[in-house]
Amino acid sequence: MGNKTVQISINKFREKRRFSGEDFFKDNKVFNEMKTKQNIYRARVIVQNHIDTYNDKSFDVGQEDIQDLKKGIGEFEIAISKAIQLYEHTIEITEEELIELIDNLFSFYNEFEKLITKKTFR
Repeated sequence: MGNKTVQISINKFREKRRFSGEDFFKDNKVFNEMKTKQNIYRARVIVQNHIDTYNDKSFDVGQEDIQDLKKGIGEFEIAISKAIQLYEHTIEITEEELIELIDNLFSFYNEFEKLITKKTFR
């Protein structure tokens, strides 16, 4: 993949992250709790589970669900920040893993927008 590809992904992430830094996040606390690669992947699984649940046609998405998903995505953004730190300072995260995590985030943004649209038209 090459160092240039991962740097492009990191820059894209840093420019376009959307939810971390909002008032209801305790970014530093969440960041400090991310100690291992497993913590980072757990944050991704939580967001994916929310999306899978909310995409169920029988599930009626409410405002509280949207806020929970925003919070989960924000925490995943923080997890990616930790992954970047691990990538830059250890060998715990590979280039491929980091790029995959960032790609997952942008996929979650797309799913979030679809859910907003679903909520609007219900």
